[in-house]
Amino acid sequence: MLHTLITWAANLPLPLFLLVTAVLVFISTGGVPVPISATLLLAGALATTMPHGVAVWVLLWLACAAALSGRDLGVLWISRQSAVSLARWQAHWKSSPTASTPPAPQRRPWWGRWQARSRALLGEVEVLCHDLLARGWWAVALTRLSPLATPLDIAAGALRFPALAFAGGIIPGRLLYVALFLTVGTLSGRAIQTGNLLAITGALSTVLLVVILLPQLVRRWALRGPQKFGA
Repeated sequence: MLHTLITWAANLPLPLFLLVTAVLVFISTGGVPVPISATLLLAGALATTMPHGVAVWVLLWLACAAALSGRDLGVLWISRQSAVSLARWQAHWKSSPTASTPPAPQRRPWWGRWQARSRALLGEVEVLCHDLLARGWWAVALTRLSPLATPLDIAAGALRFPALAFAGGIIPGRLLYVALFLTVGTLSGRAIQTGNLLAITGALSTVLLVVILLPQLVRRWALRGPQKFGA
């Protein structure tokens, strides 16, 4: 089935191939319907089999980076607008003359601990966001290489950080992210085409390094300030 899928993708017209790849990386979340890294690796490998492979690679790079940047900024903006709307609704409800104050429920120990933990977590996330912005655009850009990207966007939006504050790091970060995975995919595809066992081993080792180790290293670096977040 995988071979059939690869053959089908390789035979797509170029505009449709670019569109399908960009849509997949835009809608994929948590590996559903497919992991973004796998999509980019496969797209990079397929680009080597197409006419004008360099031009295809560049178009893939720009299309996928734009799709991921737009998704990140969209998630951040939606999360921020949701937080603003919720705060306005709460303020309106509290100021309404018809609003009655319900009796305070009896708080259980686990509920108090959960509330304290939630407040502490939000404080740590806010410190992390301020820390990343203070370091510069490159710090936000590096978070795009880790699993921290989407949770950070949601949390930053919920804390009402403006999307434009992160845009200067999100866009170059996604350009770097896509270029990295497309390059590894391209090198792997060429190694498999040549049938060189040493080249294939090196390519697969690079894939493991990029897909497994690099995101975790970036995540540890980004979280070295507020140690408890994500623990």
